[in-house]
Amino acid sequence: MKTSNKILLGSLVFIMLLFTAIQVGLYAKYKKGEFVTIEQLHEEGYDRHVIAGITKVEVSGLGSLEIIPSDTLRVDIERANAKQSDITYKQKGDVLTINGGLTFINSKGEKEISRSNTSVVIYMPSNISVNFTDCNVRFNGGKDTTHSFSHTIMATNSDVRLGDWRGNEKDLSYFGTIAFMGNGGSIEFLQGASFKELNLTLTDNEMNDQGFNAEKIVLNMDEKSNITLKGSNLKKALNK
Repeated sequence: MKTSNKILLGSLVFIMLLFTAIQVGLYAKYKKGEFVTIEQLHEEGYDRHVIAGITKVEVSGLGSLEIIPSDTLRVDIERANAKQSDITYKQKGDVLTINGGLTFINSKGEKEISRSNTSVVIYMPSNISVNFTDCNVRFNGGKDTTHSFSHTIMATNSDVRLGDWRGNEKDLSYFGTIAFMGNGGSIEFLQGASFKELNLTLTDNEMNDQGFNAEKIVLNMDEKSNITLKGSNLKKALNK
């Protein structure tokens, strides 16, 4: 056998042995329970607050807000940045209010809110109405039709994305009936998002269709709003 072939064969055998050793080592760690799952990391990094009796959620000043369908309402606030933020929450009757960021006066003499970078996750049951003000929101749908929750959403100066924001094109993200009323900011429907019905009322909004599907679309918009709708969705909106 030529020297070059011996070197090549030896290198291949070494790589195979190294790969096997790594796999054996990883399996041993797995059996000992030394791996930390994504769920465990989330639990360690967030403070959990389970809240009952809520029919309406009002949120302002959050730059990293995620909504996840759930049968129980829970608010998770990132612990790492908790001391650096001014995020507060309170319950008054059936209304939950969550505030973050700082209010300041801009050059025009108008009040503005700087959005907090602290991550907040709300696990939200169906049929809760939501009011976003000066927020950046990722609104997840259900993984199947049994969790296609319905909500009434009001968004002021907020950027809202609905669907699987992680960009997994193979998975659908299911919603029931969504009534969305926007005033300023943007709304984006991500690829794979599937709606039973969409009722949209837009005032000075940007709307972007990334490839969603809806059985029914009702659209009302003012002259300041700018929308994009793909073929079949545009036909549904025009034939409301």
